[in-house]
Amino acid sequence: MTYKEHDGRSTRRQFLGSAGALTAVTLTGLGVGACGGSASTHSASAAAQSSATRPKRGGTLHEARYEAIDGFKLDSITANTTYQAVQAVMEPLVKVNPNGHAYLPGLAESWSVDPTGKIWTFRLAPNVRFSDGSPCTSKDVEFSVDTWKAGPNNGGYYTIIKDVEIVDSRTFKLHLSAPDYNITSPLSMAIAGVIPAHFAGMTADQFWLTPIGAGPFKVDSWSISGPINYTRNPYYFRPGLPYLDAIVNTLTTNDNQTRLAFLSGELDVVDGVFGNLAAEYPAGSILWEPVHFTDVLLFNTKAPPFDKLAARQAAAYAIDYPGIIRAVYKGRGAPPQGWLPPNVGVWAPPSKPYFSQNVSLARSLAQSSGLAGQTVTLRYPPEEEEFVEDAALVQANLKAIGVNVVLTPEATPTFLGNVTTGKYQLAIWGYNASAPDMGNNIQFITTTNCFFTGYPDKQLADLLNAFYETPDLTKQRALVQQMQNFGSEHVPFVALDNTEYGTAIAANTHGVQPTPWGYYYYDTIWKS
Repeated sequence: MTYKEHDGRSTRRQFLGSAGALTAVTLTGLGVGACGGSASTHSASAAAQSSATRPKRGGTLHEARYEAIDGFKLDSITANTTYQAVQAVMEPLVKVNPNGHAYLPGLAESWSVDPTGKIWTFRLAPNVRFSDGSPCTSKDVEFSVDTWKAGPNNGGYYTIIKDVEIVDSRTFKLHLSAPDYNITSPLSMAIAGVIPAHFAGMTADQFWLTPIGAGPFKVDSWSISGPINYTRNPYYFRPGLPYLDAIVNTLTTNDNQTRLAFLSGELDVVDGVFGNLAAEYPAGSILWEPVHFTDVLLFNTKAPPFDKLAARQAAAYAIDYPGIIRAVYKGRGAPPQGWLPPNVGVWAPPSKPYFSQNVSLARSLAQSSGLAGQTVTLRYPPEEEEFVEDAALVQANLKAIGVNVVLTPEATPTFLGNVTTGKYQLAIWGYNASAPDMGNNIQFITTTNCFFTGYPDKQLADLLNAFYETPDLTKQRALVQQMQNFGSEHVPFVALDNTEYGTAIAANTHGVQPTPWGYYYYDTIWKS
C-alpha cells in the first residue's frame, strides 16, 4: 500500500490503553476535542470561499478562538484550539484532507506499508527546514518519535513504534511491534509535530516556551488566555506558501462582543459557531461542516440507579432527540444514528436503529428497574450554553417518566474532577475526532474507562484491535458496526445529537477549509 492521495478509510490508530487518549479526541466545548458517512459538504453560500481570484500574498489574519490553549508542549495538548495552534508551527508528517476521509502529505511527501502492516516507509519532502533555517532530516523525526513515546499523556499512541530505521537524510522506516494499517492517523495529529533533534540545543522547558518547527508559521509570542502572534516561516518548504504574513489569534469568550468584532471587520475568522449562534451572523458568512460533533449523556454504571441496564435504557428512550436539534442547535444537526460521531472514515450504523423517543417504553423500563420515583443529579459545565440547554431538556424528558433530575452546573475543572473519578450519576459532555479514523473515537472511549462510565469494555477493545489489524475496508466497516452495536446494547452512555460546526469567515478571507471537527491549516489562507 503506497501513498499517492492516500484514502483515510484504509488507515488506523493503535489503541494501547493510554490515559492520554483524552487528548486525542478533543471534547466538545471543554477543550479536551471524535466521525462517519459523507464527504465534507461546505455551504456554497459562504462568501469567503466563493472568490475565484488568484491568491494574494501578504496581510494579517485576525482570528478568534473560543477557549484557552494548553501551550505548545505536544504531550500537553487537550483543547481543540491548541490542536489548531500547534500544527501551524510544528507540522506533522501527515495532514488531513478537509473532507475528513483522507490523508495528505505533511512533511512527508510519500509513505507505504509492507504486507505485514509492521513496517512503514516514509520519505520527507525536499528542502524541509525548521523556522531557524536548519534542515529537517530523518534524525529529527527519530528524536520526535522518541519524544512522543515518552509523553505520559499521549505516549500510548506511539509506543507501537518499536524503532525508527534511518535509511538516508530524507527516508526512514517505522518498525512496529504489531500490525497497524492506520498508523497515519496518530501521525496526522498535532501531538505528532516534528521538532528539531535535542530541542535545537535548548532545554525541553525552554523549547516548549519558544518552539521551533517546520510548519508554515513561527510563533513570536503567546499566552494561554491571551493573543497568539504568528509570523511567516521564511524557510517553509512549499513554494509560495504561506500566503499570509502574520496571524493574530485572540481568545474571545463573550459571544456578543465576538459577533460585533466580526461585523466591524476587526475579526476575519471566528471559530466554533454552532447553530444556536448562527442567526447573529450575516447570511452566507458561516461555513458549515457535516454533522459530527456529538453531545452525550454519561451514566455512572458503577453505582445505583444506572448500574442497571434497564435504567439506562429508560433514560435513552425518554429523550426527545429531534427536540434537542430544534431547540438547542436551531436545526443545524441531526438525531444520532449511533453512539459514534459520523462523517469520518469507515463509519457504519448499528445493526438496528439507534435510540429514538418512546415514552411508554421508557416508563415501563423505569418502573421495572426501580428508576421511577428516584431523584438523580445531572452534572454539566455551564460555560457551554449548549450543555446548559441539553441539561434542561434531559431534565424535562426524564420528568415525563417519573424521574426527578437535579441540575448541577459545575465549573469545568470541578466537573472534570468529578466525572473522571466517577463522582456523578448523570453527566453531559461531548466529543469529536481529531483524525479521519473510526478507531479515533473508540480509542478514546476505551482509554477513559468507557468514557468515564466505568462500564467493562474489554469486548470493545478487542474489536478495536481487530479493526486496527486489517487493511480490508469491508472488514473494518463490519467491525465498526459491531462497535456501534456494543454501544446500543450496553448503553454506557447515549449520544444526544450530531451537530454541525460553523466557522464565520469575512468576505475578504479565502482558503479556510475546516475538517468536520473544525481544524484547518493556515498555509493556504489568504486575504483580498
